Amino acid sequence: MMQTPKGKSEVVMVGGQYQTPLKVGDKGYIDGYVQGANNVPYCVFVRNRDGHVDFVNSYNIKAIQHCELIAVPVTSEDEQ
Repeated sequence: MMQTPKGKSEVVMVGGQYQTPLKVGDKGYIDGYVQGANNVPYCVFVRNRDGHVDFVNSYNIKAIQHCELIAVPVTSEDEQ
């Protein structure tokens, strides 16, 4: 079983996705986003159970745990 990498949002499938082995209830994480040929945005979903990667519509997944943002202090060198 794979672990969700730090900085990634953990999600669960809540709807069926066309032409994919992913099923409702599969848990994984979002590894990125792509735009399909039909101009529809898709999430790159990685299933924790076996590492299967597939594109899913955002309305077919639900966030379980959002990634934690790391605060980075701004220095005077960064402002220039």
